[in-house]
Amino acid sequence: VQQFVGADTFGLRFLDLRGARDPEAACRALGAAFVAEPFDLGVIWDFATALLIGALIGVEREKRKSEGLEGIGGLRTFILFALIGAVAGFLSRGGVPWVLLAAFLPVSALLFAGYSLASRAEDGAFGLTTEIAAVAVFLLAAMTMLGHRELAIGLGVVTAAALAYKQPLHGLVAKLGWDDVYAGV
Repeated sequence: VQQFVGADTFGLRFLDLRGARDPEAACRALGAAFVAEPFDLGVIWDFATALLIGALIGVEREKRKSEGLEGIGGLRTFILFALIGAVAGFLSRGGVPWVLLAAFLPVSALLFAGYSLASRAEDGAFGLTTEIAAVAVFLLAAMTMLGHRELAIGLGVVTAAALAYKQPLHGLVAKLGWDDVYAGV
């Protein structure tokens, strides 16, 4: 019943125990460890990367909150947006592609509701930057789980930089004249 199937890169042997009545006992008899599902380190790296992207952008938003800018969330909220996006992406790659959309819709509705409440509470102009950043975190986390880890990391860094360098970017635009804009177009 036990049949050698192959070895991984670490030299661990895999046994085919599908026909065994008690696979755990068969492994003990062979002096082997029983693992019900293969341990996929790549999935753990993908989840960790997604959560770190959320943390990077969440730290920036948290710093903005400490400077008096109100928004829908900070570090913990953005980590949770990343977690939801990562789980949705993970489940989508398992043959259930609609899960990503099913998770994205309530997240978007929650962001819209938070924006609506915050904009009504404040008299001045209220930007959408934090809400758009939350959508970006959700989508970048999903990208990570769908096999685009390196691209998601790069886009996450670009997103965090665009958020962090608000004043220098606005200063640059203020220095531009219409001739510069037309030349760029």
